Formats: sequence, structure tokens, C-alpha cells
Amino acid sequence: MKHCPECGGARHYRLGDGRFKCRACGRRFSWTSVWDSVRLP
Repeated sequence: MKHCPECGGARHYRLGDGRFKCRACGRRFSWTSVWDSVRLP
């Protein structure tokens, strides 16, 4: 499940360029921006 990196909202939709737009705050984000804050071992 992808969550908005700005507000944590789970409701979003895909834009034509492959990114997502959060329904709660309106921020556009990509799949890679979701992983920016994840720390890998």
C-alpha cells in the first residue's frame, strides 16, 4: 500500500505521467518518493 509522504493518507490516484496524487492534501508523489524515508538494512 502506498501512502502519501506528506500527510500519510492512503487515498490517492494515478496521474497520466505515472505519479500519484493524494486525495487528502493534493501532493503529487512517485513510487520512489515513498521509499525515500525507508531505511534499508
